[in-house]
Amino acid sequence: PEYAWYELIPHTQLQCKNNLARLWEYRLRKEIFWQEQIGDDRVCTKEFPVCHVFRRTGFGIDFQHTKSRKRDGAYHIDTVLSDWDDLGKLRHRDLIVDYETTDKILALAHETFDGILDVVIHNAWWYSDKLSEEAVFLRGFENFLCDFYEYPDELHALMAFLRDDHL
Repeated sequence: PEYAWYELIPHTQLQCKNNLARLWEYRLRKEIFWQEQIGDDRVCTKEFPVCHVFRRTGFGIDFQHTKSRKRDGAYHIDTVLSDWDDLGKLRHRDLIVDYETTDKILALAHETFDGILDVVIHNAWWYSDKLSEEAVFLRGFENFLCDFYEYPDELHALMAFLRDDHL
């Protein structure tokens, strides 16, 4: 249900008050929903993964989003890479792990779940690196679609840059 989870499990159902606790409750409720309602062959384990806390530096060109007034609503993407000559201005990002905060969250997870779930540190982030999404944030959606026809070599160079950035 990826983008429908907030409809299936509205935030009003959550009982925890603390933001981190609400996030954990939400993850556990998703697991329960998946097993009881969806019933496919997805494996449910006793592991409770805690991901590293991290941040990435920017590309050297800021993304600009103009959000709507509606919560979780649509937004407009201002094109920041409007001239292909600016492709050379992009810089690969650094991934900076906050080990101190990660260790604190890991200790709290052990305190909360030991004896119930196996708390593990998890190095994986989302299943997709969303290279196309980042290209859209840089080029704008309409430009990105037109680039396949009008600027295929430049688009290929942008996608290669994003691939290398993720590697």
